[in-house]
Amino acid sequence: MKILQKTNKKLRLKSDPVLGEITSDVRKLAIDLKKALAASGNGVGIAAIQIGVPVRMIAVAVDSIKKPTIMINPHIVEFSSEQEVGEEGCLSVAGEFGLVSRAKTVMVEFKTLSGVVMLKVYEGFTARCIQHEVDHLDGILFIDKVVDGFASRSVKPSPQYIYGSKIIIRS
Repeated sequence: MKILQKTNKKLRLKSDPVLGEITSDVRKLAIDLKKALAASGNGVGIAAIQIGVPVRMIAVAVDSIKKPTIMINPHIVEFSSEQEVGEEGCLSVAGEFGLVSRAKTVMVEFKTLSGVVMLKVYEGFTARCIQHEVDHLDGILFIDKVVDGFASRSVKPSPQYIYGSKIIIRS
């Protein structure tokens, strides 16, 4: 499964909501998102539009990189006023990284694959990932939000990746 790259105009589309019941097609898309994320080797989130499907569904490694959380029709209902600048990259913007200011905490409403509507608060790196993926659903790439034009050149990612509340050192 191919991940669309920044020059693909589909990435600029606003994705449509998933309507009605959780169908077999919705479940298959969730599986495809998990497979694409796993195949990326280093991604912590992906939106359906990144694999060419313009619907409001994301997969984010909230609790585990190996078992990403599927969020159907995610909607950020509240952003904290406290902002945090952090480094971001993207599977659809290969090799580029930049500093982006995001809310430190978000409250997100979404539907699970079981059809349950959840309202959860996320903070730190997880909140950043969710904001990044929800932006994709609205046709926005992180390079549109970079502070100081940092993403205009390709750079190596920092040697530390923050995952949840733990810092994982790349070897």
